[in-house]
Amino acid sequence: MTERQELLEEAKALGLKFAANAKTETIKNAVSSAKEDAKTEAEFIEAGGEITPQAVAPTEADIRAQLEAEFAERLEEEKRKISANMEVNMAVKSDDAAGNRMMIGQAKLKARKEATKLIRVNITCKDPMKSSWEGEIISVGNDVVGDIKKYIHFDTDNGWHVPQMILNVMKNKECTVFKQKRGPDGKHVSDTRQIKAYGIEYLEPLTDNEMDELARDQTARQAVGD
Repeated sequence: MTERQELLEEAKALGLKFAANAKTETIKNAVSSAKEDAKTEAEFIEAGGEITPQAVAPTEADIRAQLEAEFAERLEEEKRKISANMEVNMAVKSDDAAGNRMMIGQAKLKARKEATKLIRVNITCKDPMKSSWEGEIISVGNDVVGDIKKYIHFDTDNGWHVPQMILNVMKNKECTVFKQKRGPDGKHVSDTRQIKAYGIEYLEPLTDNEMDELARDQTARQAVGD
């Protein structure tokens, strides 16, 4: 084997390539330089060093792929943030709705308590159309309180307990009365006017003892069918 052939074999082993018409001297110098570099690298590694590969300039395809990957990652992060915000908002809205329902429920309960509070009164009916009536069933209601119905006894000795909401309606109730009077020509003519349908006398609330006595009296009346 000639010197050139030996150099080419060594060059091949070192990963070197040469053109077919390369000079023998050029091959020899390259092989020698490569051996020296390999020796230096081996000594560096043996001494505990670490070889850092040389940076390779990225291609256009590499850059595009990197940008696309970064964009996709940012997109996923935004999706996660939006999803998290939606869950928080839904939880807050749910809490708000529950709070609102509780407030509405408490307001309705308070309104019904006020509407059904019993007031001791004596009711006089002033409506001529009901002059023979001993009492009347009054029914009132609205969307908040619901319906309240109670029999109201007129002209009682001990008064009658009337729910506040019914009493409010009775206070504002009016009726029409007719009255005959003599006109300028001496003839009788009918005069109509609006008056309060009920007279309401407010009485002092009963004491506990009076309430017990009233309850016993009502029980006794029911027992004898009065």
